[in-house]
Amino acid sequence: MAQTTQPTQNSPSILLPVNCQEERDSETQSSVFQLQNKARQYANLKNKEKASQTLTQLFRNLRRLENGSNKAAILEEILSSEIRSQNSRLLADTVDLYITAKQKQQAAAVLAEALQTVQTLSSGRSYAKTKSLAAIALQYAAIGQTEPALKILDQSVQTEKSIQGAEFKTQALTAIAQAYVAAGKFEQASGILDQSLGYATTVQNPNPYRQGELLAAVASTYAQAKQYNQALKVAQLITKAPYHKANAIAAVSRQYSQQTEPESALRTAQMIENHKDTADIKAKRLADIGHEYIQTGKPDKAAQVFAQAIQTAQIVDSPYEQSRILSDVIVNYAQAGQPDAALQLLRKTANPDYFKSRTLAAIAISFAKAGQQAKASQALSQTLDTIAATSDANEKSNARADIILSFIEAKRFDFAAQIAQAIEDEFTRADSLREIAVQAADAGQTDLAMQVMPAIDTKFVEHRSTVLHRVALAHTKAGQYDKALQVAQTLDSRLAYRAKTLGAIATQLHKAGQSQRASSIFTQAVQAANAAEDTNSKISALGAVALAYANTQQLKPASQTLSQALQIGQTIEEGNVQGAAFRETAEQLISAQHYDLAFQVAQGLKDGYEQSSILQGIFVKSIEAGQYAKAYPVINSLKTPEEKARWLVAIARQYIQAGNTTQASQILAQALQVTLTIEGPESKTLVFRAPPDQTIVDDDSDRGSFLEAIALEYAKAGQHTQARQVAQRLENNAIRTRLNQRLACYQRR
Repeated sequence: MAQTTQPTQNSPSILLPVNCQEERDSETQSSVFQLQNKARQYANLKNKEKASQTLTQLFRNLRRLENGSNKAAILEEILSSEIRSQNSRLLADTVDLYITAKQKQQAAAVLAEALQTVQTLSSGRSYAKTKSLAAIALQYAAIGQTEPALKILDQSVQTEKSIQGAEFKTQALTAIAQAYVAAGKFEQASGILDQSLGYATTVQNPNPYRQGELLAAVASTYAQAKQYNQALKVAQLITKAPYHKANAIAAVSRQYSQQTEPESALRTAQMIENHKDTADIKAKRLADIGHEYIQTGKPDKAAQVFAQAIQTAQIVDSPYEQSRILSDVIVNYAQAGQPDAALQLLRKTANPDYFKSRTLAAIAISFAKAGQQAKASQALSQTLDTIAATSDANEKSNARADIILSFIEAKRFDFAAQIAQAIEDEFTRADSLREIAVQAADAGQTDLAMQVMPAIDTKFVEHRSTVLHRVALAHTKAGQYDKALQVAQTLDSRLAYRAKTLGAIATQLHKAGQSQRASSIFTQAVQAANAAEDTNSKISALGAVALAYANTQQLKPASQTLSQALQIGQTIEEGNVQGAAFRETAEQLISAQHYDLAFQVAQGLKDGYEQSSILQGIFVKSIEAGQYAKAYPVINSLKTPEEKARWLVAIARQYIQAGNTTQASQILAQALQVTLTIEGPESKTLVFRAPPDQTIVDDDSDRGSFLEAIALEYAKAGQHTQARQVAQRLENNAIRTRLNQRLACYQRR
């Protein structure tokens, strides 16, 4: 239990001296990390505009970072393809989204921001700067802007000369060469690689794999530059790292494949040593070449190469790894359109049931694609038998899950359903069948989805309703509104799904310009919501209809529908139970940026915790969306000055980051007035547990903490007089003195 006490630690003797660089960088670095995570989320969601906008804001913030080491590390992570982390390749992934959308020139703006940021690195960061410049040049080349790419590479070549250490120089030069290759300048790339190779051969590292990795990268880049013989010569220099040597040779082989030279690709792949550590690389490369032979109409040659791949896989010591590689090879054969040959190979190998079932599933898909339905059914039957024969429960479960996923990806929902129906556990079976039917509906295969649904036991009402809901949505998306309405009417009237589905249909009708019909369906949706069996279903249904109204900009009926839900909610006596009933509605409204309606929900709740949770969600999301005005009603509804002060300071901080210092100053003035009404001592601590396990921490909601925060934000906004005036209000001399030192950090900037 926390107790509030007078502080005992705020004495001059323990207040640390102020480091101005750390003071100025702390918030900047925090915002940069937040923006990195947001940009990654947007990139993963394929939202190129949001990812680009967030990266632009990130680069601009990063330019303000004074710690050169931290700035260089963050840039390397965002730009590099070598670093393995959540945010590596963030710029490249964003550019790839534009390229995929055939809007590659629109990526130039974010590349310019990245370049401007890299230019702020000092000469002491020559390694990071060289690598970063090369990474940006490569992206310019990727969008077809060769001229700026070459200009940037000229600078990177000059910057590289300041790098010390053979290993660092090798990495930097190889990165430059890769960018030259991307720009189509193979001669320049080869010249740079010659330098890189010279340094790579002199690298002294106790781990021989490190030099092997560097040489493999050089060899791979030579291959990309069409210098195949040189690439192979470099690969032969790798004598103590067989894995990296194999990767280097495989890179040359892949380049031959890209040039549609399968004979050269095969001859090169056969140079990879038959070694247990390299068998995976060699077998995969051989299988890919076999696949290419089939595509060029040479199935006999392909059979020979796939046989070599099988022999190579059998070198591996680990039975599990050997089975995995064998399965991958045979699956590749099947996917090349040779299911009969793949089946023959499978019969010749001793595969555990898990890998055998996975392989048979791929063969079944291949037969089906070839129109050989009888053989596809036979392979599917064998798949089911193999799964059933698997003795290990975890392996059996994993095999089913993997195979169902592979069938869904292949759009063979009928096959997936047959696998799912054999699941022993009724709950897992229902979950799997629901997912298959939903995926089928989303893919437009509504008839198949409706065929799968009856396999779900009737007691799983929610599961069956979910399928019907998605089938109706699929019909709606296709403009088949009558079919959608027919499906909606089959939904269980006791649940919220019928109202939700009708609301979704009405939304699409409204967007399609059929407003009169949409209005009629909206009315039916409200009636269906009120007809739901229990209170929670009524609230959920009315909330969904309110959201549908809001999504069509019909805010008045949205608010009225929400009021009905809130009126019903008043019959729930327990505040936490009432809050839980409205939680999903509030979250959906916030996600759709209908903050006023979410605020209406919060105002109607009894439980303070649930209400606070919704208000905080509105505040955070409206601030993230830059809709600061939407946050004001939230602040005004807060009950304590501590809460109001915290959010006012947060809004002011956002205005300052956006460069709107005038608005920020007005908000800070309000925050100050609120802060001055906070009662009690200026500084407090929170005490957790009793001695000897007692923990004491500063209370960041006391008056003194808010005065410090307001003064600092004034200073960041360049309002130094106001900052000092706020600081003077602090009663504790030691804290006031240190705060003034912190404020001075911003004045001298």
